[in-house]
Amino acid sequence: MAALFAMETCPPGAVLDALAEVLANRLDAWDVELLVVDYGLRVLRVVAPPGSAARSGEQAVEGSVAGRAFTSGRLTTGGMGSAGVVVHVPVTVRGDRLGVLRLRLPAPPDPGLREELSRLGVVVGHGLAAANRDTDVFEQAARRERLSLAAELQWELLPGRYCTGAEFALAGQLEPAYLVRGDNFDWSCAADHLQLTVSNGVGEGVAASLLTHLAVVALRNARRAGLGLSDQARLADQAVYAHHHGALSVSTLLLEFNFAAGRAWAV
Repeated sequence: MAALFAMETCPPGAVLDALAEVLANRLDAWDVELLVVDYGLRVLRVVAPPGSAARSGEQAVEGSVAGRAFTSGRLTTGGMGSAGVVVHVPVTVRGDRLGVLRLRLPAPPDPGLREELSRLGVVVGHGLAAANRDTDVFEQAARRERLSLAAELQWELLPGRYCTGAEFALAGQLEPAYLVRGDNFDWSCAADHLQLTVSNGVGEGVAASLLTHLAVVALRNARRAGLGLSDQARLADQAVYAHHHGALSVSTLLLEFNFAAGRAWAV
């Protein structure tokens, strides 16, 4: 709760400073660093708090201790030495893995502290999700190279990359991550059902991204009005046709899974 309050009340670009201060006061932790996963899910990149002595750079997801914590979703610890023990805490928000929090402790965490640190990873994930609305610090750290403008449009449109519920686990990824054009996936979860769409606008570059953007936003507009799959498809079709008069199209699969009925519908 102390970490959550500190992250909520500080400037959005300073959440790591606030978090590091809480961990130093409560756990005697030092060398607190956040490693965020890049758009291609291949490396973890260090976000150093301003003014700290934290290291910069990146680590491969495959073959590193930080990568093992990220892929397994479980807290990992290094060997104990004169400089304390290094702990890697997965950072998640509703199951979506954002990266890893790395810190040093005076001694290996006992089971109670391990559980508390695991909960902290969820708190940090929600704090980052809120801060991302108002700062580019973490988005910039996640980029190994500049996104194409078309890719920027598509990544901004995504709901996330991973979502879980009692009845399902759902994951998606755009590739090539830095050059993607007209491809998109979208979802919406309710208490009794899940809706999912996968779309691909024809064409190249920004034109394809704008076309898909129009279709996806039209689908969301219809979905949020409480309309069924068929009407969602119909209204999105009308929106695309009104702007392009049949010259361009968006291939789209719409799915709805009803948990209680154990049935699925597709358009």
